[in-house]
Amino acid sequence: MLRLALTLAALLALHALSPYQSVAGAGDDAGSTPGPCEDGYTAPTPVAVAVTGVPVVVTSTTNDYFVLYATIPAGPDATREVPVSVTRGEAGTTTLTDRLQPLSADKYRVEKYQVASPGDLDGDCVDDITELDGLGAYHPLNPGKKIGVGEGSVVVDSEETFKTLAYKGRAPYNFIKFMIFDLDGGNPYVYFVNTNKYLAHDTFADKWHNPPRAGSTTVYGEMEYSPNVVASDGSLGVYHFTLLRGWTYWQAHHVNELLAATMPVLENNLAYRPRIKPLANSPEAQHSDDRLVILEDEDLHPDVAFVPLNQAEGYGLLRLMEDGDEPRPIDIAIYKSLPNDLPRVAGTITTIP
Repeated sequence: MLRLALTLAALLALHALSPYQSVAGAGDDAGSTPGPCEDGYTAPTPVAVAVTGVPVVVTSTTNDYFVLYATIPAGPDATREVPVSVTRGEAGTTTLTDRLQPLSADKYRVEKYQVASPGDLDGDCVDDITELDGLGAYHPLNPGKKIGVGEGSVVVDSEETFKTLAYKGRAPYNFIKFMIFDLDGGNPYVYFVNTNKYLAHDTFADKWHNPPRAGSTTVYGEMEYSPNVVASDGSLGVYHFTLLRGWTYWQAHHVNELLAATMPVLENNLAYRPRIKPLANSPEAQHSDDRLVILEDEDLHPDVAFVPLNQAEGYGLLRLMEDGDEPRPIDIAIYKSLPNDLPRVAGTITTIP
């Protein structure tokens, strides 16, 4: 009897830890309400909510949650609708989040769901509220697998998360890789890669992604944070991404939305940096959409008088070096240009790069 009781307790514990258990079934009647992908589950029917202005503010209670959709360009004469955010309702009214440049009201659509009967927007068999409450391990708009930050993440919810994922080699801390699988499918997977562990995109993909759907598009990208670049709203600090494979200008619009949706750290400070300078007649050069901010080299270094070669912190005595002077280890030596032979010093400053 004791062995039977222990076995039953273990099975109950495993059930309690199941990521597929629905929020509605998490109480005393857990067995009565199946979750997504379980037998008997019925997807809830959302209620349409009118959008009357921007920012989008809706009447709400704490029993509600809302999904904000936006219509964006998908081609010269085409558009696509993408989910922008999922927000729990507050008592009275709730402002729905859009982390990019706002659109006009007619470009938005809102759906309302009940917290007690959540849907599964990204189709990953974990309900929206479980993912919203577990933001960091999950994301309600990203069907990527739950993953430890030592491997990567399905969401960048803070600057600290970005720094944890960022490369710790000679490059600055602000550089990470990301991958988007099945870009043109119904529910693209977004992964932010722990770039210290996976220096190559394909190495990460081999471990964390199932064989891709035939004909699907996989996007390889990199993202950097530039703290001294001015964002669209005039604030300092911009996250900018570059696409390395499998991209077009119109796909960049889609990637822009996917990254914004899965990066709560953003505050209208995401930009797209093409790998090469856009040609005069290219869509990028003729670009006029404020929602996809295109960043070029001159935006990163506008009239910069000083660029650090190897950024670090050091201490020493500033010393202007004349011809024939021998610098000491405690000196921060100031030269017009670096000499061919230089002993150990605390640092150098030159007037010529």
